[in-house]
Amino acid sequence: MIKKHLILIIFLLVGSSFAWSQGIFNDTFVVEGTLLDKNDTVPVPFAHAYSMDYKRFRVSDEKGKFIIQLQRGDTLVISSIGYATRFFLFTDIPASRKIEHVIYMSQDPVELQGITIYGKMPMEGFYDHERIPYDKFKEKELEPGYYKPGLSMSPGGAGVSVGLTGALTLLAAQFNSEYQQLKKLDKIRKQEYQVARYEYFVKNRLSPRYVTTNTSLLTTEVDDFIKFWSPDTAFVEYANEYELVTALQEKEKQYIDQIKRNRGSDDDIVSTIELRKLLMDKGNEE
Repeated sequence: MIKKHLILIIFLLVGSSFAWSQGIFNDTFVVEGTLLDKNDTVPVPFAHAYSMDYKRFRVSDEKGKFIIQLQRGDTLVISSIGYATRFFLFTDIPASRKIEHVIYMSQDPVELQGITIYGKMPMEGFYDHERIPYDKFKEKELEPGYYKPGLSMSPGGAGVSVGLTGALTLLAAQFNSEYQQLKKLDKIRKQEYQVARYEYFVKNRLSPRYVTTNTSLLTTEVDDFIKFWSPDTAFVEYANEYELVTALQEKEKQYIDQIKRNRGSDDDIVSTIELRKLLMDKGNEE
């Protein structure tokens, strides 16, 4: 009796797993796209094609072609510098599970504003033997491979001699008031550079148009969203286009969750799918 029940349970588990996998397979399809410039029909290479829901990412080749696997209900986003972003929402799947589509990209030039780049002026100390930058060594110990005042090696490499004058000069430089002022000045310049870099990042790479294009947020929510996110220095310096879009969508979910908690209701929040349709229509009109 127990054996019969065990066989029945195994049969049900295998059957449900097969049905579940078949359901997922039935919702999967492939898009083979070709990106062309709307004005002169030349290919648009190196454009980004990514799935908004399932985070798949592809880049078009030199002929403007790309292949990406999607699922029913997914939104395909096509973006490239100098072109308007396109959105495609897939709700119906053909029997062949393959969609071949030529996508015409409308030019949308982006004019970048000028920025000021502050160079890092090296802090220098003066010694009897030679002049070397302060940023070449730490306060307590020198990095290997750099010149150490007071130490010299004989031409034959037979030994090392110690000069007391150079060592005292190095020690005195650590407590020199001018050196301390230069350290403070360098620290201030680094802070000013980080502030300027962050402001440029927010103004240009996180512009209201860019944020509303790649998320479901409204223009009036962008400033509050950026304050909520507050990307760190490393992200500002090194994030590429894909990492930026992925982070935007992840932070958007956290931001909307916070709004829901604060309001205590979902009534005032526009659904993501409605916003996507609006954005898709807007992108196609352009």
